[in-house]
Amino acid sequence: MLSSLNASFESPGFSALCKHAVLFPTDENVWSLVAFEKQIRNSDTVMLLATSSACMNRLWQLLMGLQSRCASGRLANHIDLLKMGHPLDDASRDRLTQALSLFCGCLVACITSVDDADFVAGNPNIVFKTDKLTEIITVIRDVGLGLIDLAFPEDFFITAKAAEERNRDAAKWSTLYETVITTLQSLYAKDSRVHFLPNEFWSNHQRQVVVTRRSFLPPKRRGFGMEAQQRMFTPFSFVRFLHGRPRMDSESSDSDDEAGPSRELPATSADMRNLSIIRSIPFVVPFMQRVKIFQDLLAHDREANDIVDDFHSFAGLGPRRNGISIAVRRQHLYEDAFEALSLGNAPNLRLPVRVSMTNWVGLNEVGIDGGGIFRRVTSFLGPVNSLGVKTACRKTCSVCFVLIWKHYREFLTELIRTGFDPDRGFFKYTHDRLLYPNPSSMQLYPDSYSQHFFFLGRVVAKLIYEKQMAEIRFAEFFVSQLLGKRHTDIDLHHMKSYDPAIYKHLKNLRTLSADELAALELDFSVIVDDVGDVQTIDLVPGGRNIRVTVDNRLEYIRTYVNLFLYKRVSQSVDSGKCPEN
Repeated sequence: MLSSLNASFESPGFSALCKHAVLFPTDENVWSLVAFEKQIRNSDTVMLLATSSACMNRLWQLLMGLQSRCASGRLANHIDLLKMGHPLDDASRDRLTQALSLFCGCLVACITSVDDADFVAGNPNIVFKTDKLTEIITVIRDVGLGLIDLAFPEDFFITAKAAEERNRDAAKWSTLYETVITTLQSLYAKDSRVHFLPNEFWSNHQRQVVVTRRSFLPPKRRGFGMEAQQRMFTPFSFVRFLHGRPRMDSESSDSDDEAGPSRELPATSADMRNLSIIRSIPFVVPFMQRVKIFQDLLAHDREANDIVDDFHSFAGLGPRRNGISIAVRRQHLYEDAFEALSLGNAPNLRLPVRVSMTNWVGLNEVGIDGGGIFRRVTSFLGPVNSLGVKTACRKTCSVCFVLIWKHYREFLTELIRTGFDPDRGFFKYTHDRLLYPNPSSMQLYPDSYSQHFFFLGRVVAKLIYEKQMAEIRFAEFFVSQLLGKRHTDIDLHHMKSYDPAIYKHLKNLRTLSADELAALELDFSVIVDDVGDVQTIDLVPGGRNIRVTVDNRLEYIRTYVNLFLYKRVSQSVDSGKCPEN
């Protein structure tokens, strides 16, 4: 591969090595590729390897044949050891990491490059038959679970020296962990659309996952000093970072006398394993079990924040008068809600929100305001009981609650409708009328767009927290970023919903001859128009000077899709999670 783009990513000599290995996939040539695994950056080079049946099969055979002699003197298979959560020596670990990383990269590139319809119909680029592919993905899935076991070993008491050694190994294991997890996420995304794996494949691993509130507790707990804590908590640092686990410093032992939930035991190794699974590869847990876990965690959080799902909590009666009261004008509902429910005015949006709305002439509408139906109904409920609530028949209270709840639901529905309305400028519709962040919102709201996206993110979180339904449908590529899958490439499949014409054009590029491609005079740049601000954006450094050829067209497609479906909306996604300082 001698194109200028290839030269910018890898040398012509290395490209020649790849081609030679494809033509002559001997053990020696394949291991030569493995040794230079980190140099393979160009997706066209990856596809060259991924579409070679002989090369991929030989690489898989070499992977499955990796062995070393253990302390007992017998040969142990490296893949089997990893699946069981057993560590490897440094040399074996490095060799396996390189080989498996190369194989996973090629496998994902091959599967994600094939259109869903072509995948179902059968595509020559898929070098493994379905049965063999299922066997391979089973091994990768079990290796991922084994790496999580390796991060959080069962041994309760270990020496400080052993804990130090494990932490030193973290960076090297994290490379393989990230590769395997990313691979599983990409394979699951494909399977969720075309269903090429057996039913219940992902959860068929004989592992029970249970996540409780204890899984999220920090290590500082009554009765556990620093030395004991460090013996219990020895996960890989990358996994601790993944979960936002606090460092165990001298401050961890300052709260031995805390009351309440602090008396609970800290998270065990099993808890941390389960939490890792839920946060990185949740699809290996059956869907209904995930729903149950999520509902339990929400219930624990509501309890911790003294929030009760009943009439008195919502209406603000009795001893629990915690809540947020706001007043909004129907004609300016979004603007008023944006101000009243901002982070400064409503830092804890978990609390019930009580809304008073005024109509276009300035009159209070029916609701829980001082002069509304709430006061008129409660005035007839009778004397006050010991809880500070007027006594009356349960039916009357229920009617009052329904009216208040409908008023609140109407407010939320209108807020969602106006906030996500493409006419407001924060979101746009795909061809299939799915919502995604408007890349031009920064030009429309240069001083406040990040605050608006953060506010809308809080509103969506509020709906989820209260288990409410909303008539909003997000584009899949946007949801994928919301869920934290920021390091993976966007599948060409998503471009079909974004813009069918562009999708068809990009798909056809893969089948054009060299002359047909040259006639298009494409380069690695695109022209975008953001509310009149027209500019040329390079897909790669110096892209406007790099022609698209048959050797680099897959790289062009990948970078084109990632620009429009990832890079141009990533800043809005970040703002939806955390406002700019």
